Amino acid sequence: MCGRYDNLIAREAYRALFMAERLPPSNFPPRYNIAPTDQIPIVRVDPRDGTRELAMVRWGLIPYWMKEKPKVPHINARAETVHTQPLFRDAFARRRCLIPATGFYEWQKRADGKQPYRFVRKDMEPFAFAGIWEYVKLQEARRAGGPTGTNREEAKRAPRVSPEASPRASSGPTGTNGEEAGRAEGPAAGEAIVSAAIIVGEPNPLTAAVHDRMPVILMPDDYDAWLDKRTAIDAARAMLKPYDAALMKAYAVSRLVNSVKNDVETLIEPLADEPVLGVDTNPSLI
Repeated sequence: MCGRYDNLIAREAYRALFMAERLPPSNFPPRYNIAPTDQIPIVRVDPRDGTRELAMVRWGLIPYWMKEKPKVPHINARAETVHTQPLFRDAFARRRCLIPATGFYEWQKRADGKQPYRFVRKDMEPFAFAGIWEYVKLQEARRAGGPTGTNREEAKRAPRVSPEASPRASSGPTGTNGEEAGRAEGPAAGEAIVSAAIIVGEPNPLTAAVHDRMPVILMPDDYDAWLDKRTAIDAARAMLKPYDAALMKAYAVSRLVNSVKNDVETLIEPLADEPVLGVDTNPSLI
């Protein structure tokens, strides 16, 4: 599972790193503790004109056939089943995206509680998670006791709005912390939401020392094929593999990151009394 990550990428860097041709009018302030339901930047191909764009979307995917927000946000999709699970398979086939990041957090169970670790590239350069996105038009609120429309069978009876006709994703606030995002979690019923999920899979040896899953990090050479909906399902699935542990390192950080209320630079600073993890400094991880 990937439930928190950071993104310190400057606005104009998205053009060079991810070949984004269109950017929303946001300043993209650094985010040190991105949490579920926050607004996050993704790189996708706009289905209306084929332009590769950077878009602000909700972290927590809502399938196009769902008519109200789920109680638990679908922030992750499993690499093993993303192509078959009804929640994700349509998006995986036709609406894949890049989710830019500079680090992600995983928690190690210890006797005194859970210790967060920040995982980064060894060269500290940005990267992109494998993601999927959706567009949904939520139903107007129903009277109490009526059907909720949260399951697929009820959704089939309601008019559909094609994800391929989605409006441009929000260029609104990025959400300064997870608590604010939780209080203003999204548009009211009847409005449109563009949302995304991160694909997670088997860990590499470095991540496995802390947690049993990790987000899928794509190789830059795969970006174009990943975003191209003409890429065969099996070819896209082949990209869902653990990132090379030799290119990464991890270090323990303050437990203040445990709270979504905190989103400050000190969260990404390494703890002085904890060793840095890496396959070169920890050969036993290989």
